[in-house]
Amino acid sequence: TYVINPVSNVLAGLSVSASSGNFTLENSGGLGVLTDGLYGTLNNDGGPTATHPALATFGGLGGTGTTLTYTLSTATILSSIVIYGGWNDAGRDQAKYTVQGSTDGGLNYFNIGNVDFNPAIGNGVQSATRITFTDNAGNLAGGVALTNIKLNADSSVENGYAGLAEVAAYAAVPEASTSALLGACGALALLRRRRSA
Repeated sequence: TYVINPVSNVLAGLSVSASSGNFTLENSGGLGVLTDGLYGTLNNDGGPTATHPALATFGGLGGTGTTLTYTLSTATILSSIVIYGGWNDAGRDQAKYTVQGSTDGGLNYFNIGNVDFNPAIGNGVQSATRITFTDNAGNLAGGVALTNIKLNADSSVENGYAGLAEVAAYAAVPEASTSALLGACGALALLRRRRSA
């Protein structure tokens, strides 16, 4: 399992703003678990009756979830997007989807990246995945301020759908020199205001 870092996670507690498909197949927890800040327990009862309260079903086949969109509370420059997944066995643990971003409130989207990762594990073993989209320069998507994040499922994922556990997006932290410069500019503006009063 994983511990979800809560610091600067702009999706923490945020409800999905748009979605399509069913995210609750096989007794899954649905959309609410994806931003609850937890990677829950992966149950494994050894049979088809296993429940998946910590996951949402995503992939497209069988009526499962095909898209989900989050609208950020304010346009934000991100350092990374981290998506967690898994299943109670190796049957539905493949991470295969596209992540997109928007800078205009969701009118237009551009690709941030694609992922196709299928862990090689034995049968009957719980599987937990973590995929990180980031940029070597430190700011995702060229440092533009995103208003929306969208995930698009790929229906060619193994067995038609897989489990998602959490979606997190982290605001870029300004470099120390930038923070100091912004603070100095603010102090100068306040000083100028006082002199003119």
